[in-house]
Amino acid sequence: MSCVPDASGKRTVEALVRRLQEGGVARPALRRVARPAEVPLSFAQRRLWFLHRLEGPSATYNIPLAVRLVGRLDGAALEAALGDVVGRHESLRTVFPEVDGRATQRVLGVEEAGVRLEVVESGEAGLDEALREVARRGFELEREAPVRARLLVVGSQEHVLALVVHHIASDGWSMGPLGRDLSLAYAARSGGREPAWAELPVQYVDYTLWQRELLGSESDPESVISRQLEYWKKALEGMPEELLLPTDRQRPAVMSYRGGTVALELDAELHRGLLALGGAQLILRPLLHESPKIVAEYGRRLIERGPDHRTCIHREERCDHAYRLGALPRKNEANFGASRWPFRCCTILCP
Repeated sequence: MSCVPDASGKRTVEALVRRLQEGGVARPALRRVARPAEVPLSFAQRRLWFLHRLEGPSATYNIPLAVRLVGRLDGAALEAALGDVVGRHESLRTVFPEVDGRATQRVLGVEEAGVRLEVVESGEAGLDEALREVARRGFELEREAPVRARLLVVGSQEHVLALVVHHIASDGWSMGPLGRDLSLAYAARSGGREPAWAELPVQYVDYTLWQRELLGSESDPESVISRQLEYWKKALEGMPEELLLPTDRQRPAVMSYRGGTVALELDAELHRGLLALGGAQLILRPLLHESPKIVAEYGRRLIERGPDHRTCIHREERCDHAYRLGALPRKNEANFGASRWPFRCCTILCP
C-alpha cells in the first residue's frame, strides 16, 4: 500500500498536477545488480552487527518459530525442503565477516552454509526446555548462517519443528513467507519432486546496494540521507530524550532483555476508535521499537490534531518477498520523502 502525499487535499486535477510537479527525482528501480568484491551492510544490518559485536552472541535478536506437526512425518523430505528454502533466500545463508575493520556480508553456498535439520528426542515432558534451549542459543554471525532448525520428537506421530532466525536476516513479518516456502517445499519433496517456484527477481544484497545508491553519502549535503537527517533534526527538536510513561516500576540501570506477556482485551467500541485513527495498532509497535522521541512526537501531534490526524502507512516489499511495515504520522505539510528514513537516522538522532 502506498500513499500520494496531499492528494486528498487537491480538489481539481490541475491542482494535483501542480503538486506532483513539486516532487523530487524518481528513485532508481530495485533490480539485480553486479556484486562488488566486498558487499557492505544495509543500515539495518549494520545496526544489528554493531550490537552483536558489542554484546557477543546472544538470544536478544533471535526470532523463534515453533510448529507442532501431527501425523506421519518424512524427515528426509523435511530436511531437503529446508535446504531448498535456504537455497532460495540468500539472506538465510549470509555471514558477516569483518574485513580490515569494516563489516561486510558474504553469501555462502547451500552446502557451505551447513544448515541441517537437527533431530532431538524430547518427549512431551522435555519439550518446553528443549524449545527454550534452541531459542536462547546465539549465532556466531561472522561464520555461522543466521538460521537453525531443530525437529523435536514428542511421539511416534507427533513432532515440533523449531526454527530460529537472527533478526539480521529476517523480521517478524518475514516468518510467514518463510513458513509458507518451507511448507511448499516439503509438499514437493514428499512427492519426490523439487519445489516448482520461480527464481526471486532480486535478493537482499541487491536491496543493500540499491539502498546505498538511493540514499547516497552522509558527507554529501545534497544526498537523500543528508536531507532526511536534516528534516528529522528539525522536526524532533526539543523532544524529550525519554518518554515518561506511568509505569509500575523504575527503569533498570542495566537492560536485562527479559520480557513477559500481558493479555489485553479491546471492546468493540475501543476497537472502532482505533480503526478510526487510521490503524493505530499498526503504528505504535514500530514506533515504540524505533525511538522514544518519535513516540513522544506522535503522542503530541495526536493530541494536537485529534482523530482526523492523517497517517500514511507504506508496506515495502523486501527483495526476498518479506515485508516490513512502516508507519509515520504526518501533517499534510510534512516532508513525505523523509518518512522513509533508514536505521542510520535512528542511530544518529538516538545513539
